[in-house]
Amino acid sequence: MFLATIVAFSYPLIVRQVGRRVAWMIVVPVGMWIAVEAWAALSLTGPAAL
Repeated sequence: MFLATIVAFSYPLIVRQVGRRVAWMIVVPVGMWIAVEAWAALSLTGPAAL
C-alpha cells in the first residue's frame, strides 16, 4: 500500500513532465501490478489458504 501511495502522489509530477497520455501509459500498468500483488497477498490470509 505504501507503493500505491507513492504512485498516487507522484502522478501530478509525472503529468507535468511527460503529459497526460504518456503518464497514463506509465501509471496504469504500475497500478495494476500493485493491485495484483495486494490481491495475492490478501488471498493468502483467507480461510481457503489453510
